[in-house]
Order: sequence, then structure tokens, then C-alpha cells
Amino acid sequence: MLLALSCLLGAFITAVSAGSCDSCVGGICHRKMIVLEGFEQIGQIAIDRTSNIFYFHVKDNRRKYYTCAYDLDNVVLNRIWDVNFSFARAVDPATRDLYLSQEASVYKVNPKDNFTDGVTEFNRTVWHMQFKDKLYYAEFGTANGIKIYENGIHTDIPSLTNYKIDDFIIDKNNDIYFSYAFAVYRLRNGQSEAKLFADEIYSLTTDKYGEAHFIQPYNRAIYKLDYSTDMMVNIGIISVGTPYKVVFTSDNYIIYSDIEFNGMYFLVPETGKCVIDEQRTGNIITKRISLDIDKN
Repeated sequence: MLLALSCLLGAFITAVSAGSCDSCVGGICHRKMIVLEGFEQIGQIAIDRTSNIFYFHVKDNRRKYYTCAYDLDNVVLNRIWDVNFSFARAVDPATRDLYLSQEASVYKVNPKDNFTDGVTEFNRTVWHMQFKDKLYYAEFGTANGIKIYENGIHTDIPSLTNYKIDDFIIDKNNDIYFSYAFAVYRLRNGQSEAKLFADEIYSLTTDKYGEAHFIQPYNRAIYKLDYSTDMMVNIGIISVGTPYKVVFTSDNYIIYSDIEFNGMYFLVPETGKCVIDEQRTGNIITKRISLDIDKN
């Protein structure tokens, strides 16, 4: 069931801007709204875009763990009471069911009737999941690729069984992008061999349209796949911190977790316009936001 956490975490829910142009996304200034701050975020984050509920897992300074549901529309934070510790999280957009992995098992939470049910026993702990018509998952610490779970049956994706998957997404074309050995690979839909896509480490996510995005924690940049050119283009930058995981809301706004500040933040577009300045020194790229005064 869902349990209100106002007494424990309510003091950390605010709606205060941290500056006039905290991030520049798509040439528009965004202000940073605090969802939660001061808690270590653990594992995958997920969102139910039907109801704009954001799911995550945190640890407090007393080493207690909470799997939480944050209602963005009503600004309400709840705890999923039946589940203490969880690793991976994924939402079935058709049913709104939330899938949560624990040690060698996966649970399904129905938010409409607050019912938690064990899905099945898994051989190992599931590290990462995505639901796209069926449940795709990767196991922790193993080089056996991405598996599919459907109707009680586990199936390997044959061409990926030798990869240790750190992160993955399935985009609108059913192409699979995954992190492996400090790089990003792609397995195109219908092909039998994964190929190198980018030789850097990125956090991966899809937006409300299923389009692939890549987040670079080190320079805080957000990239999007241009499907017409098959190239990554820089669409934004977060001004400070170290963004790690990102999800997109039903309005295609960004929520991200920051491992530097132990916080989760919601980027809300403003009226001001901005540009991203880029300076390269050797192999180091420095990015900063400048206000586009001529267009304001």
C-alpha cells in the first residue's frame, strides 16, 4: 500500500527556484524545482506518465530505505509500504503497474488498488528494467545480456548474451541502446549484432515519444538522437551538479537525480531564452549557459 511520508520527508519538498536560468534545454531557460534533497538515491528511477507519478528509492542518514511515489500534479509524496528495498523500477504504461526488483525476485504494484504481488522468482537480482509491451531486464553483475519476461517465461536476446549490461533503453523503433565496457552499443530492431554507437559513458532514457536521450554526467549535457541524421545532438545542459538518471514527464519535462547533491529535481520551463557555450581544451569540453539577451 501507499503510505504518506509527510512526517518524514515533507520538509524536503519545496517549490523554490534555485536561480533564473538553472538549466538550458531546447534554447529555453528552466528553473530547478526540488523534489527531494538530502537523501542518497539508489537504483533506477521510473515514471507513470498517465498520472505523472515519479518512482524512486532513497536511503536516509539513519540508513533506512524508502521506495517512494511522488505525485507531481498534486505535490504529494508517498511510500510504497509493502516494499522496503528495491533496485530496478519500470512502469507498464497500459496498466500503470509498477515493477520493482528485490533480491532474486520482482514485485508488481498496482497503484489503483494499492495491491503488491510477487511476479516471479528470478535467478539473480534484476539491476535494470524497461516495460515495452513486455518486461525487459538485465541482471546484476553478470555478462548475460538483456532478457525478456512474458507470461511466466524468461527468454534471452541471443545476440546480447555475452554483454554485461549497465544501463539500457528500447526506443520508438524497438532499437536497443545499452551501456557496456564504458561505451554505448546499439542493437537495431531485426538485426543480429550489436554495434558501437558512442565511445563514452552516458546515462540512457527515452522521452514521452520513445525517442532516445543520452545524459553525460561529467559535463552535465543532455543529448538527443536526431533520427533523420542518426547523430546525437546537444539539446541542453544542467548548470551545476552531476546529473545521473533522467526521466521525462507527460509534458516531456525533465526530472533528474543528482549524485553530487543527493537530490532529485524537476526542470520547469521559463520564458527566458538561452544558449549553450562550449569550449574545448584538449579532450576536455567545458559547457556553460549564457542568456540569449537579443531574443528575450
